[in-house]
Amino acid sequence: MGMRLETVSFWVRNLTIFDPFYTIYWPLTPATGIIYTLELPKGKGIRIDTHLSPGFRVSSVYDPLLAKLIVHAGSRPLAIKLAERALRDMDIDGVTTMLPFLRAMMGYGPFRRREGINTAFLHECLRL
Repeated sequence: MGMRLETVSFWVRNLTIFDPFYTIYWPLTPATGIIYTLELPKGKGIRIDTHLSPGFRVSSVYDPLLAKLIVHAGSRPLAIKLAERALRDMDIDGVTTMLPFLRAMMGYGPFRRREGINTAFLHECLRL
């Protein structure tokens, strides 16, 4: 493909974290409600993609991906540290989100070490 290793390694320094609005109980089902509080993290290396605003009504007929956090740092450990801060600074009130799970996942050893992360990760992590 003619791709240099430096080009590929760039992606290792980015973390994209999706915050779907699901109930935190199995089976995961979309959560509904009105966004009352919306505080989003800011700063160098942090980007939020969303159309949410206070007063937004989340219905059951929607794509549950309503917010996406993207962080960029010089290394994977730094990106995880930045994601931890960004998730800690994020506050969405009125609708159940996966924020508690995402915050816990940042400290989960296998995730931090990039071990055993695959499509079964959620089941394994939550022991579903």
